[in-house]
Amino acid sequence: MSWCFMGDFNVIIGHHEYRGSSVPASLPMSEFQEWTNANDLLHLPTRGAWFTWSNGRRGRAFTEKRLDRSICNQSWLNSCSMVSCSTLIKNKSDHFPILLNFQMNSTNYASQFKFLKMWTLHDSCKDLISNCWGTQIIGSPMFILSKKLKLLKEHLKNWNKEVFGNVHS
Repeated sequence: MSWCFMGDFNVIIGHHEYRGSSVPASLPMSEFQEWTNANDLLHLPTRGAWFTWSNGRRGRAFTEKRLDRSICNQSWLNSCSMVSCSTLIKNKSDHFPILLNFQMNSTNYASQFKFLKMWTLHDSCKDLISNCWGTQIIGSPMFILSKKLKLLKEHLKNWNKEVFGNVHS
């Protein structure tokens, strides 16, 4: 089973993830480390701000901690071809948001849809494209584009089977 956890764990894994005048409690750190080790979890490296939370105070009362992170198991990491984690700009929260970017390996999915040039030589293909593109869809321009492309893809797949059948048989 593949797992990826992401968010505010409200605990640090070591003193290097803490800056402030008081000393952080050791028990939560060791329990968190034990949990990640027992479940063979990996802490994904994060680019950007090292400390992901601050209490917003000044002077000796100021504290920063690395509370937010992404943790996964090897199975999840293996299912991705590229993984990156980074902090974004803090807005109104006392935490930096974390962005997790990843691409699933294409071997886990059915083959990609490909538009074949030979289709354009068939008159009914042009009609099919016109009909799909003329379909009335309500929403933002990106939503409309996305829906029309999905609709066209499904119609072209079915049309290809009807018109050309299995060209390999």
